[in-house]
Amino acid sequence: MDQTQFLCDLVKTTEQYNQIIRSPTESDFPDVLVFKLPDSTNVTCPLCMTELIRTGRFATGENKAQPPRLLYNTHRNVLLVSQMLLCSKCGYFHSHNESLLQQTTVNPPFIIFSRSGATEDFYNFVVTSLSQGKRFRYEGNVFGF
Repeated sequence: MDQTQFLCDLVKTTEQYNQIIRSPTESDFPDVLVFKLPDSTNVTCPLCMTELIRTGRFATGENKAQPPRLLYNTHRNVLLVSQMLLCSKCGYFHSHNESLLQQTTVNPPFIIFSRSGATEDFYNFVVTSLSQGKRFRYEGNVFGF
């Protein structure tokens, strides 16, 4: 089973939103965080202010334009699979879009950067380590001291 199919199947069967779903230790797949805004939350398009429509779509990579987002974590990286919201005028938006999150009281368990992101645990680990004077190096997709 490839990663895209694994993510599609997981999204269809999970009830665990906004928390990390651990992959089996022997699995080659990273952990997954399926992120969705609460159904009671109404958000508007950050471009035209039209109310966004909730779709059943998630950024699983099934559509090449909507791949999952990589989040660095302390033990194993995480794929962020976000619900897609549709503006009838402007197109699709990820539910983790900063402009959408600012319209809600949702406190996501991650921080998004321009190309990737970090789980809250990893971010706190890095900040604490740096404040203690530790230095990091990054080699071959692995952080070390």
